[in-house]
Amino acid sequence: MCQWGGKRRRTIDSLAVLNLLGHKSPELILNSVSSFLTLIRYRLQSTASNHTLRRVAMKEFLLLFRGGEEGMTAAQQSPEKFQQHMMKWKTWMESLGKQGKFIAGQPLSPEGSVITGTRRVVTDGPFVEGKEIVGGYLMMKATDLSDAIESSKNCPIFDYDGVVEVREVQQLSM
Repeated sequence: MCQWGGKRRRTIDSLAVLNLLGHKSPELILNSVSSFLTLIRYRLQSTASNHTLRRVAMKEFLLLFRGGEEGMTAAQQSPEKFQQHMMKWKTWMESLGKQGKFIAGQPLSPEGSVITGTRRVVTDGPFVEGKEIVGGYLMMKATDLSDAIESSKNCPIFDYDGVVEVREVQQLSM
């Protein structure tokens, strides 16, 4: 006797199936085999859904890319090196996409403005050291901060001594 689980428990007596298959009527054999296969298919679907990984709530993270300008400037002197480096970025981002983690990302222009204080004073900038300038960003999904950090470790900015700041995006309820 075999038991097939799921929400509904079904029991199959294998001897009864064999007896039915031994019967001379081809229609009865076909019906029995068809019912048996349907039951197996039901069990396989039930097993697959029970063993499918549960969807883990994914959080959003912002990766801020800083530094690495000196290495990038040197790489830009050689079109081959620059192309190779850009392919590393493409490969890394595609990998995140295949994992369902990539949301968006772009490099940032070095020009910009800074607005400060209660008077909202606008100055040209950002005037910070090269290692502190945010050169780009990437939005991604991850299960937690550790997962986001682990995914960030393959970022090509590290080839040029860059920095990746990983921050969780807080969800506001309104």
